[in-house]
Amino acid sequence: MSSVFFALADPTRRAILSRLTTGSAGAEELLNFCSADMFSLRKHLDILESAGLIAQSRDATWHRCKFELNRLDDVSNWIEQYKPFWDGNLDNLELFLRSHHRD
Repeated sequence: MSSVFFALADPTRRAILSRLTTGSAGAEELLNFCSADMFSLRKHLDILESAGLIAQSRDATWHRCKFELNRLDDVSNWIEQYKPFWDGNLDNLELFLRSHHRD
């Protein structure tokens, strides 16, 4: 899961994932989309693939990338376990603010 968080920490990689939610894309399209050079794009795609967030198809002359949504299920489940903690703290904050609010 650390590799997923590392991959998501970069705005360029998040932009690539955002684009891939609309469908698969070739490396050239992604290159134009994220305004990166080919070396940087390859590095970003390799990190996303290592994290399991994308799958790449390679042929002698082309690359296609697609978003692997199921990898985010692990992250979602991990975050979900902390939801009661955050909900409880937000409820407590609301009570505190109401009790200290002066009209």
